[in-house]
Amino acid sequence: PMVVCFIGDGRPERGTTLLPEIVRRCAPAIRFFIQANAPAGFDVAPLLALRGLPNVEVHTGPLDDDAFYRAIAGSVVLLAYLPRAYQIKSSGIFGEAKFLGAPVIVPRGTWMGEDVLRLGNGLVFDEFDPGSIAACLKRAQQELPRLRSAAAALASRYRQTDGADHHVEAIEALFAQE
Repeated sequence: PMVVCFIGDGRPERGTTLLPEIVRRCAPAIRFFIQANAPAGFDVAPLLALRGLPNVEVHTGPLDDDAFYRAIAGSVVLLAYLPRAYQIKSSGIFGEAKFLGAPVIVPRGTWMGEDVLRLGNGLVFDEFDPGSIAACLKRAQQELPRLRSAAAALASRYRQTDGADHHVEAIEALFAQE
């Protein structure tokens, strides 16, 4: 089955309060890897309550680099962000998913949604509610081969223009000018 990755910290504008209902609506057909990381002052109890469900793996606290990248690369990345909070705000996880060739699920009304609609490396949900997000995940499951292919093609192009090799070449070119 498709694996959906939900990682990052437990701030409410990142959809943590919606996740239990999303999981319920997608069970058992979709598996979830959830990172329940609680920065000071945020409650991840709703995420921890998902432990023990047959289609859910919950990891508490930060992930080491290898686990972080494996989680993203092997899944569809759910960025259930509140649109008004992410109209222009950046997401490092979104960039990592693009770099690793992982399809993404993002909200309409954000720059990420516009990017996905233009590039095709995922799907865009319309409303910040569990029903809309779950419906989008079910659609992703039906379109998974196409989404993976599009995300992989984008990753190849993205690494050429934004990857480490590109930046090293740019720095070398600057030094060659001296």
